[in-house]
Amino acid sequence: MSPLRSIFSGPLALGQGRRSSLSELSAWLERQNKLVLAVAAAVAHALLYGAPNRIHLAEPVELPMTWVDRAVPFLPLTLWIYLSAYLLVFIAFALCRRPGSSARFIFAFFTVVGLATLVHWMWPTVYPRAEFPVPPDASPFMHWMMARFRELDSPASCLPSLHVAAAFLSAFAVLGERDRHAPALLVWAALIWASTLTTKQHYMVDGLAGLLLAVGVWALFYARPSAVKRLTRA
Repeated sequence: MSPLRSIFSGPLALGQGRRSSLSELSAWLERQNKLVLAVAAAVAHALLYGAPNRIHLAEPVELPMTWVDRAVPFLPLTLWIYLSAYLLVFIAFALCRRPGSSARFIFAFFTVVGLATLVHWMWPTVYPRAEFPVPPDASPFMHWMMARFRELDSPASCLPSLHVAAAFLSAFAVLGERDRHAPALLVWAALIWASTLTTKQHYMVDGLAGLLLAVGVWALFYARPSAVKRLTRA
């Protein structure tokens, strides 16, 4: 082997090995039971989100409240719409039936989660929930539910909204499948964005940032999938 060839064979082999590893991982994901993958992904998501939500590397800062943030009322009942984001992601994953679509969905989903988590770590933001107590006319059950939810989920990890990002990415993925349920999922994702405001979980800008994150990751994995195919091809 010539010296010049030996110099470039190392990086070339490393790149080929990486593509081969990703291809093997994709093939392995495609063979697994979707329910098992969904449960494993939910646990991983909870860990990635929960760490910066509870352990702050810097002092969390409040963001300016826009007129939209102030004008939107606090509607505790919309907590159910907010929580339905997890169901939307699962349904979207189940609707990804084309060859290779399960692995692509997982890669895209964890890219969204990873990028959002990185921002939550590096620049923690917090929502002033104390300004929005549960209305006295809410039912005792909703008082209890909101109290437990706010104990479980701290007011930090606001920007970008992972609820909005994951919901829209999931809807976009189903849209790419040309599934007839895609329009309904897009409407559902929009309602989830609205619920982030009516439950006083997020600022308006959090949802905008989450939507932009979803669009960016969708463009990487779905709008221009050739790059992903090259990475995952043996």
